[in-house]
Amino acid sequence: MEGRVLAGALLLMLTFTPGCQEADPSRTIVNLQLDYDGETAWVYIYTAPRVRLDNLTLTVDNITLCELRVYSLQQNTTSMHFEVVVKAELQAHFWGFNATLVIEAEDDQPDEYHATAYITHPDGSLAQDEWGLPHSQVLERLP
Repeated sequence: MEGRVLAGALLLMLTFTPGCQEADPSRTIVNLQLDYDGETAWVYIYTAPRVRLDNLTLTVDNITLCELRVYSLQQNTTSMHFEVVVKAELQAHFWGFNATLVIEAEDDQPDEYHATAYITHPDGSLAQDEWGLPHSQVLERLP
């Protein structure tokens, strides 16, 4: 009998415990992760802490995914030279990222890869950055 009561209590706790944090834009970080396995590049967008975004749009290599009320989104491409555009919204707060990514093998280690990111900032300025793979990038919060 005691085991059934304990099992019932645990089931109730799991049922009514939220699976994510309270959505607070000031405490939400939107991350982009890029990886390449030698054949396919993977772009993964996720929130930390885990909160559902009101809107998340990810464009990779001219293919756009747009989802409402999701924690994350991923897309892949077999191209080693592609554009990535991310738009995220949570309670009228916005994050964004726009870059052309070029993936290349390391000269001295052909099974290791890096990416050159040609980033377009919201003000229109351009920047170049070198990323070892896998790479995680915090997205800029837009004004």
